[in-house]
Amino acid sequence: MKIVRHRTEWALFYDSEAEKLKNCLGGLAVDIQHVGSTAVPGLISKPIIDIAVAVTSRADITAIVKRLLAIGYIDRGDQGASGGYLMVKESEQNVRISISISWKKPIRNGGITSFSATACAGMLKLVKNTPD
Repeated sequence: MKIVRHRTEWALFYDSEAEKLKNCLGGLAVDIQHVGSTAVPGLISKPIIDIAVAVTSRADITAIVKRLLAIGYIDRGDQGASGGYLMVKESEQNVRISISISWKKPIRNGGITSFSATACAGMLKLVKNTPD
């Protein structure tokens, strides 16, 4: 998958998918956030919309997986201590949705909001050579 320039429609795509997730998961999801590089306006990225879903208990995972499978997600399983539980969905808009389900604590910061100066400088160099 290639890195592309930021696309404003990613935020709209997230909003639409988050609404579907809220309707699908109901009270099982205590928080849903757009995270990762596509959540940062102007930042180049792989076209993968990363969505973090916080739940109150690991015991809810079975019910959540069943509901997400019913709306087209693929079960990628437990990713271990650092990855949560992963579900993915290929979209009709050539974008992949990746959902990480975590039962440890609610999401606080609304996704990635800052990078080190070195990381930003490196990403900006890539932008110059990134096709639209």
